[in-house]
Amino acid sequence: MSDRLYQVNQRCPAAHALLAQGQKFWLRERWDCRSMAGAFETPDVLPNCLASRMDQRLQRLDDIGGGCDLTALAASYRFVDVGYLLRFGDRYLGRKVSVFGWMDLASCHAPRATPTAATVVGTDRKRARLRVKFSAMPAEQHDFLCATHPAAHWTGTIERDHQGNYLFLTDILGGALPAP
Repeated sequence: MSDRLYQVNQRCPAAHALLAQGQKFWLRERWDCRSMAGAFETPDVLPNCLASRMDQRLQRLDDIGGGCDLTALAASYRFVDVGYLLRFGDRYLGRKVSVFGWMDLASCHAPRATPTAATVVGTDRKRARLRVKFSAMPAEQHDFLCATHPAAHWTGTIERDHQGNYLFLTDILGGALPAP
């Protein structure tokens, strides 16, 4: 892996920052192998997952070629941050993604705001913000989010409306939300 990354960085020095950021996202995906059912109980599950993720990453690095177009890697990451998703969100339309950041419900600050609308605030210095919509928002989940503003990986689908792209959530921290 390090040889392949070195080769790409040598060919594409202007893309170093984007490649380094993508490597961090890929590492999260590799670590996610530990969450697979049977990862520690069944001997082949974890090694097979790790080998598969490694093969996929090496193939994607090979696909960059001499053109140095790293944007081709953009939609290949499942775990991303807010700033990255704002930059490459169009490539994720209709796809499931996990975005790391703090949840901030508009209705916590303005009681008349829509309780199913929020933003995920990024961890970068600029505090990038990604719009979020929920399938529904029961009072107990609303109160929890307002009280804690938890930081987590928020997993949902990227969708678009007249205001642009947003993250559509049907669960909160693994708990399913009711249908609207």
